[in-house]
Amino acid sequence: MTTHFSKKRRKGTIVVLVLVIIAILTLAALTFSELMLTERRGTDFSVRKTQARLFAESGIEAVRIALLLDEEELEEFGELYDNPDQFCGVLVTDSLEDARDVGRFSVISPFLDENGLYSESEVRYGLADESAKLNLRLIFEYETLQPGAGRDILVRLPGIDETIADAILDWLDDDDEQREYGFEYDHYETLDPPYSPRNGMVESIEELLLVEEMTPGLLFGADYNRNNMIDLGEPDPTTIDDVYGNNEGLLDCGLVSLLTIDSKENVTTENGGKKVYVNNDDLQTLQTELNSALNNEQWVNYILAYRLYGTTGKLTDDSEETTVSSSFSSVSSASSVSSADSPVPADSGTASSPGQSSSGSGQLDLSQPPRARINSPFDLIGGSLQVQYVGQTSTSTMQSPFAEDTGSMSSYLPRLIDVLTFSEKANVARVNINEAPLGVLLAIPGMTDEAADAIIANRIPDPVEAAKEDSEERKTYAWPLLMDLIDLDTMKKIGPFLSQPGSVKTAQIVGRFDSRSPTVRLKVYFDISEKPSKILRIVDLSDLGPGYPLDLLGVNTDSISIFSTGVAASAMMSQ
Repeated sequence: MTTHFSKKRRKGTIVVLVLVIIAILTLAALTFSELMLTERRGTDFSVRKTQARLFAESGIEAVRIALLLDEEELEEFGELYDNPDQFCGVLVTDSLEDARDVGRFSVISPFLDENGLYSESEVRYGLADESAKLNLRLIFEYETLQPGAGRDILVRLPGIDETIADAILDWLDDDDEQREYGFEYDHYETLDPPYSPRNGMVESIEELLLVEEMTPGLLFGADYNRNNMIDLGEPDPTTIDDVYGNNEGLLDCGLVSLLTIDSKENVTTENGGKKVYVNNDDLQTLQTELNSALNNEQWVNYILAYRLYGTTGKLTDDSEETTVSSSFSSVSSASSVSSADSPVPADSGTASSPGQSSSGSGQLDLSQPPRARINSPFDLIGGSLQVQYVGQTSTSTMQSPFAEDTGSMSSYLPRLIDVLTFSEKANVARVNINEAPLGVLLAIPGMTDEAADAIIANRIPDPVEAAKEDSEERKTYAWPLLMDLIDLDTMKKIGPFLSQPGSVKTAQIVGRFDSRSPTVRLKVYFDISEKPSKILRIVDLSDLGPGYPLDLLGVNTDSISIFSTGVAASAMMSQ
């Protein structure tokens, strides 16, 4: 028999169960709502990131269009070196109602301060010349031509000692023979996990992180987000100096800011013709090409005689082999300069008087193999050659037609630099000293501290502005010699490593909305040797963070400050 009390208790239990069920359903509904909101936010973020990438890709196409402009149109456009009007915060989408719908792109390159170091707070809006860095292919080419030369170049870079230099070269060469301080397959297979060295050219500078003894601190410096600036939250650059020596800011942005594999030389003349490869072993073909390009018999004969005999070498009936002073010699890593600092000719002999023509006359035997190499146009200046003409048993002296006075050099050096090339490989680019950071300049064999300081203090990085100011002196990389900032002997040492601006330009192109936006940051490599320009490769740096504060991206931060606190757009617009 059920009592009245037990019936009331059952009714109370049902109420509790109903409340529990309601609470569970409510929590389930809340959880479901949160999941849906999270999914919505994730979807919204994904969509906005895709849109931000499209903004950045719009910037890529804007640069390619600018690269199609002729000189007159480019001057009206505002040039490509530093042009905030065209490359900072360029609107792609606009909105009067919501700053979250305002999309932009910016084209950003690093800014070098007055000391040749990357600025910690400034950028420029335009393209950078990849030839401002030292090409790893060039270093390895010198190592191939003369073992030890590549190591001597590498150890001139900040933070690199002989062990790291040899380890890099062992990673690049195609054999398993270990260098004095290097590492080969036998070592890498003992690592955990084991892996094999590349035994070939790296696919990116970042791959050097796999090289034994290479560390993230050495490769990337304190610049963790790869924006060529030291931001709040990144390590104190002095900690890099503590590990790798006192580098005075040279390693702040790591070796990736000093080395490249992507730079290429411009292989065409100002008129669009093909440059003459002056170290062609077919001297008869070289003669034909030089005659067409230079139209100066005296110049052509001296260049051919130089290839045949070098500055001190000569051929006689009694000798099949002669030592020619322009053969590759070792590259010194010391800061002081010696005759062996770079693979260039030693003393050129007695200088000729200004304007003096070649002495002796006769026909050169171009069927002989060349004994000497011309490493830069500065090799040809001054001095004399001992030559043996066809049908003669004795040698004659040929004086250089390229006189050493500044006035004469100003007349012929731009022509030689324009029409001649000294390397057969266009992808083995030398250094553009007008844009190179101090760490790259000091790594050039034969470069002294005084010469590097003189270049930095007097250069005009923007090639257009340089041409406007002193068109004759600034036209080529010979300007430090023509302005009497560097002497001829030093220019002969560093000359093989100097070039005009190259054909690969780079920039970080950033796309984002003005507010509540993911940032897409792309490092883009443009090959401008053809029109339209080609994209060599794109490196997505977005995962390393935004990289730049909003004010450097051209965003009006005052107009979005309310959005950043979560206040609705309509509330802001009504104020």
